[in-house]
Amino acid sequence: MAVVVSGGSLALALPTWSASGPDGPNGVIRSGAGVRMESGPAPSPAMLLETDASSALLVRGRAEVLAGRFEDGEETFYELAGRADGLPAAYHHLASTSLLRVLMFDREEDYARFFQRSDSLRELLGDVKKSPGRAFLEGETDFQRALAWSKQGHYIRAAMAGVSSYRALSNLVDDQPEFWEAYKSLGIVHATLGTLPRRYRRFLSVFGFDTDLEAGLDELEVALEHSAYGREETLLFLSILDSFDLPSRVNAVETLTELRQEFAGSPLFGAVLLDVLVRSRRVSEAEALLVDLRSPAPGVIHLEYLEYFQAEAHFKQERWTKACEAYARYLSSHQGNAYRAVSTLNRGLALEMSGNRVEAEGVYASVIAGRDMDADEASERQARLRLSAPMSPARRRLLEARMAHDRSDYVRADTLLALLASQTEERSPAFLAEVAYRRGRMFDVTGRDSLALVQYQQAIDRPGDPSAKWAPYSLFYLGQIQEEAGLRVEARKAYRAVIDYKPAYDYRGTNEQRARFALERLDD
Repeated sequence: MAVVVSGGSLALALPTWSASGPDGPNGVIRSGAGVRMESGPAPSPAMLLETDASSALLVRGRAEVLAGRFEDGEETFYELAGRADGLPAAYHHLASTSLLRVLMFDREEDYARFFQRSDSLRELLGDVKKSPGRAFLEGETDFQRALAWSKQGHYIRAAMAGVSSYRALSNLVDDQPEFWEAYKSLGIVHATLGTLPRRYRRFLSVFGFDTDLEAGLDELEVALEHSAYGREETLLFLSILDSFDLPSRVNAVETLTELRQEFAGSPLFGAVLLDVLVRSRRVSEAEALLVDLRSPAPGVIHLEYLEYFQAEAHFKQERWTKACEAYARYLSSHQGNAYRAVSTLNRGLALEMSGNRVEAEGVYASVIAGRDMDADEASERQARLRLSAPMSPARRRLLEARMAHDRSDYVRADTLLALLASQTEERSPAFLAEVAYRRGRMFDVTGRDSLALVQYQQAIDRPGDPSAKWAPYSLFYLGQIQEEAGLRVEARKAYRAVIDYKPAYDYRGTNEQRARFALERLDD
């Protein structure tokens, strides 16, 4: 369920199904640690079900898995598989549960089990009479396989599966406009394509692919209104868009909090909520949530990602020794590449801040961008910079100022950054550009727009390191302030400068995405 921006595109690890209808969970009764289903939606042609009993089993299994009770859910799906009309739906959801394990744990055995179950489902569907339900499950199967291959870094295979899913679901909606279950995955595909850089979207449009984000959002709204099974995944996807400041039509924190409460304190929704809270500078709230998530009820999965978020919370609270220990635990327990580069970099920074430069150097040297993603590539470059020389006292204070800002301690951030702007110890262009950018952000989020504009302009005029984000990110935020002030011409110029900015720089994909959507908003 981790989310990253990679090369300008939104790469999402999401569950591929949900458990409730448009008005909330159907007949969910919660009693202590468990979840059971009292009733469910009518038999669904999307799942090739024909009886109420099979439908009730399917809904119960989904609710159990969404609450983090994977083994209970799988037992229910096996029970469903034993019914005359239940085999395709059961295989689909067993594959879905394996995919969730892939996304949560990154273990090779989970990949193998997912593809085994997915292959079995494909073989089974080949013997099923052609129908809209079969077409839907075939499109969903390709959608799942695209996610799994993307998570493994097999992007060509992922793209081919995504194309197959897109075509199957698009054809289904064209032929059966009221086949509501298809709108969720089709909307996710459309919206995700809409976050790609222009060069990719132009290429895809030549082959007939719709890359309009708003069209995808419209389809997701249809799923929210009419789908019997698409509500939770739709809301999760929209929340992730919102957390990246992309058009979404929901409030991420409110939506994820409600979903977690609906599903017995679900660790799945809790993990995404943690990510949103940490990145939106609500660190104290994230730590409170971590306490809750670290003590799951019996039978509920424990997520390795919690160790990463605990490390992030310690890091932002400047608990350097505890951060080192938590990052080390995460890096030793999680098999995949998710958060690995940034965790290794931050562990090195925490070691150096705690006075252990020698060990920090070894950690910096081990930072490798294991994936073609903005965060990984930026972490590797930052590690190389940190290897070049020990942190000066001024750079240590700059990191402390960044941590204060990242936990919303703006008084401390203001004090430290003001001292750094006036000191004479370090005056390199790269250092001054970062100080100006961070002062701009601090003034910006505290509502001091005129002061923020001055700092952003300083970073733009004297960017220092051409590969750093200080100048192009300052351009985006400058444009945002101008837009909010009604200066549409000036804002459009700033956003256009973001898109045209040369050369490449850290986290470029995220910045270009936001600027492109801002321009589209101004042109409406």
